[in-house]
Amino acid sequence: MSFNEANEALQSLVERKILPHRIFREIVGDFGDNRLSWAAKGLLVFLQNHPRLSLDELLQFSKDDSHTVLSGLQDLKRLGYLTPEQESLLAGIGESYAS
Repeated sequence: MSFNEANEALQSLVERKILPHRIFREIVGDFGDNRLSWAAKGLLVFLQNHPRLSLDELLQFSKDDSHTVLSGLQDLKRLGYLTPEQESLLAGIGESYAS
């Protein structure tokens, strides 16, 4: 079984809620999840080092526009990588970030 096949099998177990996401992350690491783009992986590492940033503060650390950053955050949320505090970055986003 190749790494990719094993990774996909583990991802399937997580999606079916047989394997906790926390265990999946311990097995494959933050960079082993091929469902994440390199941009989302970089954002994840940055958030691990700066867990309490607001969205406005987060946007100041990159030339990426709000759409790109929000897309990465939404991927991290959908796949279970954000803490509840970090998920608040996505809560109540106003029209100013919708463009």
